[in-house]
Amino acid sequence: MRKRIFIAAPLPEETTSEIIIWCRQKKEEFPLLKWVRKDQLHLTLRFLGDVSEDILNRTRNVIRKNLIPPVCFRLDRTGSFGRSAGRLPSVYWIAGEFDTDLTGLAVTLAGIPDDRGRIVRKNFFPHITVARQGKSRKKAVFGFAGPWEGVLNRLVIYNSTLLPEGPEYEIIDKFVLR
Repeated sequence: MRKRIFIAAPLPEETTSEIIIWCRQKKEEFPLLKWVRKDQLHLTLRFLGDVSEDILNRTRNVIRKNLIPPVCFRLDRTGSFGRSAGRLPSVYWIAGEFDTDLTGLAVTLAGIPDDRGRIVRKNFFPHITVARQGKSRKKAVFGFAGPWEGVLNRLVIYNSTLLPEGPEYEIIDKFVLR
């Protein structure tokens, strides 16, 4: 089965609950978007895709060597990406400000080749995917989000399996920030 490996920081439960309330309000305005389930909200640091065991082990080693302390965050921006100019976006996100340690780690993780051999993704930054384009035929513009503040204290390597009812996440490895 095809792997979809990514590195993420799970969100504090309080932040996740607040984002879900915000998403419910936005879902009324944009019902045709495909909204992410509560148990799948996380801060994505790097998507690798179907990589070899060697790349997965390299990823583990990079995280261990660059383990950072817990990360303070403030989420207050929204946007979208994933399609070329003039086409609808594929992903809608929430992002914000993070301690420089997290930004540095994301840059370091960007140096690991993904399933297409890409080292650096232009315009990639830590973000929380909240919705995908789904069946909507118009671009959603969310405007203001949050602000939500908190502390991230774990990193997780996940494998995502795409199923008809939505992706299912399997934890491959966990790292405590200290």
